[in-house]
Amino acid sequence: MAIIKGTSGNDELHGTNEDDAIEGFQGNDLIYGFDGDDILTSADGNDVVFGGEGDDLLISLSGNDYLDGGAGADRMTGGEGNDTYVVDHVGDVTGEVLFGGGVDHVLSTASHTLGFGIEHLELQGSAAINGTGNEKDNSLIGNSANNVLSGLNGDDTLNGGAGNDTLNGGIGFDTMDGGAGNDTYVVDSPLDVVIDRGSTSDIDTVQSSINHTLNGTIERLILTGTAAIIGSGNAQNNVLIGNGANNLLFGELGDDQLNGGAGNDTLLGGFGNDLLNGGTGADTMNGGFGNDTLRGGTGKDELTGGDGADRFDYNAVSESPAGTGRDRIVDFTGNGAGVGDRIDLTTIDANTLVAGNQAFIFGGPHTAGHLWYAGGILNGNIDGDATPEFQIQLVGTPALVVGGAGTDILL
Repeated sequence: MAIIKGTSGNDELHGTNEDDAIEGFQGNDLIYGFDGDDILTSADGNDVVFGGEGDDLLISLSGNDYLDGGAGADRMTGGEGNDTYVVDHVGDVTGEVLFGGGVDHVLSTASHTLGFGIEHLELQGSAAINGTGNEKDNSLIGNSANNVLSGLNGDDTLNGGAGNDTLNGGIGFDTMDGGAGNDTYVVDSPLDVVIDRGSTSDIDTVQSSINHTLNGTIERLILTGTAAIIGSGNAQNNVLIGNGANNLLFGELGDDQLNGGAGNDTLLGGFGNDLLNGGTGADTMNGGFGNDTLRGGTGKDELTGGDGADRFDYNAVSESPAGTGRDRIVDFTGNGAGVGDRIDLTTIDANTLVAGNQAFIFGGPHTAGHLWYAGGILNGNIDGDATPEFQIQLVGTPALVVGGAGTDILL
C-alpha cells in the first residue's frame, strides 16, 4: 500500500495498482487513484480527484472539488465548498459531512439517491434511470430517457427533460416540469406547481390526492387516496378519473371523458361533447352543453343531459333495476320535440331465453324481450315472468317516439 502526500503547491499525484492512500494537502491538486481500493483526500484548494478502478473512498475537506470515483462502488464525501460528484455505479454513495457546506451537484449516469446535505442531481447519458432527493430543497433534472424523479422532503424543483417521466415532489411545495414526452406528475400539496412545456401532442397525467385543476395543456387527471376530493379539467379534451370516495369531476371546456369509479359521484361535463361514466354508486350527472353520452353504471343515478342531443347509454339491466333503485333521467327531450335525446339499449340482451344478444321490442305483451312505457317509467322484461327487471324513470313523463329515423329509443 502506497502512502502519498502532496505539497503546499499544485500537485499531480498518481497511485499504484495497490490500495493507496493519497492526500493532496494544499494547492489545487490533481489526484489519480488508479487500481485498488484507494483512500483519496482532497485537503485545501480546488482539487480534481479520480478514483479509477476499485471501490474507492474520496474525501473533500474544503474547496470547490470535483470527485469522480470511476469504476466500482465508491463513497464520495464532501465538506466545505461547492463540490461536484460524478456517479456511474448504482453502488456509489454521496454525502456531505457538514449540513450547509456549500451548494453541491451530482452528475449521474446511474440511478442515484442524494446523500446528506447535497442539493442538486442531474441525470446524464441515455439510460432509463431514476433520481431521488433528500431532506433539502433539491433540484432534480432528468436525461433524455424515461426517468422517475422523487423529491422526498423539502421544496423541490423537478425537471424531467425529454422522455416519458414520472415526477413526484413528495413532502413540501414542489415545482414539476416534465418537459417533452408523456409525463406523470404526483401532486400532494395545494402549493405544488405543475408546468407543462411539452408539445400539445404529448399526453400528460396528474395523479392527485387533493383537490386539483389541470393547467396548461395537461390532458389527464387521476384522483388518488381515499378522500372525497374534486378534480377539474381545462380547455383540452380531458380524461378525469375519480377515486373510491365521493368525488366531484368537472370537465370544463373540451370534449371530456369523466369516470366516477366507486362512490356517489357528481359528474359535470361542462362545454363540449362529453362522455360521463358514473361507475358504481348513486351518481349525479349533468352533461352540460354539447351532445353528451351519459352512462350511469350501477347504483341509483340521476342523469341530466343538459343542452344538446344527448344519449343515455345502458349496457346491462343491473344498471337500472326495477323498483326504488332505478335511475332517473331529469330532462329527457326526444326527437319528436326537435332536440334529439336518445336512450340506447342496444347492448342489453332483451331475452335471456334465446341465445345471442336479442333486441327489445317496444309495446305488446309484458313478456321477455318487450319494453313498455307507462306513468313516466320505461319498463323492460328479459326473462318472461311478466314483471320488469329493468326500469328508467323519465321525469315529467315526456312523450316517446319509438321506431323510424327519429326514434327516441335505440333497441
